[in-house]
Amino acid sequence: MASTGDIVVTVDDDVTVPLDWLEKLIAPMVRPEVMVVTGNVLPLELETPAQVMFETLKGGLGEGFVPFEADRAWLDSFTDRSPPTWDLGVSANAAFRSSIFHHPQIGMMDEVLGPGTPTVGGEENHLVYKVLRAGYKVVYHPEAYAWHRHRREMKAFYKQVYGHMKGGTAYHLLLWLQEKDKRGRDQILIQMPLYLKDYFRDRLLQRHKTPWRLMWSELTGYIAGFWGYKQSVDRVKQLGRSAPYIPPKDRPPGQSIQDLPTQTETTV
Repeated sequence: MASTGDIVVTVDDDVTVPLDWLEKLIAPMVRPEVMVVTGNVLPLELETPAQVMFETLKGGLGEGFVPFEADRAWLDSFTDRSPPTWDLGVSANAAFRSSIFHHPQIGMMDEVLGPGTPTVGGEENHLVYKVLRAGYKVVYHPEAYAWHRHRREMKAFYKQVYGHMKGGTAYHLLLWLQEKDKRGRDQILIQMPLYLKDYFRDRLLQRHKTPWRLMWSELTGYIAGFWGYKQSVDRVKQLGRSAPYIPPKDRPPGQSIQDLPTQTETTV
C-alpha cells in the first residue's frame, strides 16, 4: 500500500540475494501477461540437524532448477484436489506486478490468512490462485535464486512445520467457504486425511524413519487450522480490513500510509 513502483518485490528477512538477483527476477515481466515471478530459494547453510531435515524431509523452499509457468488452464486441470499453488514458489523470493492489487478479481492478500493471524500462513498461495483465476500467468524462474537461512533449532523447525500445515488447512477452508471452490473442501476432507493416514501407517511399518515429533507437528497443525480459520475470520470481522490498494497515480498529493482509513468488513 505504501509502495509506488510498477513492480513489488518481496524477500524474507532471513534471505540473502546475489548481486544480479533483481534483474533476473523481473526479467520475465517483459511479457505483459506475467503478473507474478518467483525465484529459486536455496539453503544458505546446512549446519544443523533442523536445517538438514527441512531440506531432506520437507523439501525446503525451492522448486528445483527447471523453469515453468502456470496459467488458468493449469489451475483448471486439477479436478479432484486443490491446485498446488504452493508448488509455484514462495514470497520469500518473488515479484508482483502492482496492478494486481487493485484488480477487481485479485486485490490484496487476504487478511484472514498469513503471518500475524491465527492461521499463520497461506496468503501467498491464495494470491497466486486469484492471479491464475483471473487469466494471468505465474512464472517460476530458477535463475533468480536467493539463499534462505533455515531454522537452526529443532524446536523452531517443528513450529514451522506446524504453521505450514495450519496455514494449509486454513487456505483450503477459505477456497471452499469464501471462493466457493469445492476443490478446497476435497483437499482438507479427503486428500489431506489420506496423506496423514498413509504417512503414519508407513511410519508404523518402518517404511520411513521420519521423527514422530515431526509427524505430530503436521497432524496437530492440520487440526488446528480449522479453529485458526474461524478465529481469523472473527478477527477480521471485528477489526475490519485495511484500506484497498490505491495506484500511485490516483493517490492525493502528500498522502501517507497513516492517512489511509480502514475498511469495515461486511462479508467473509
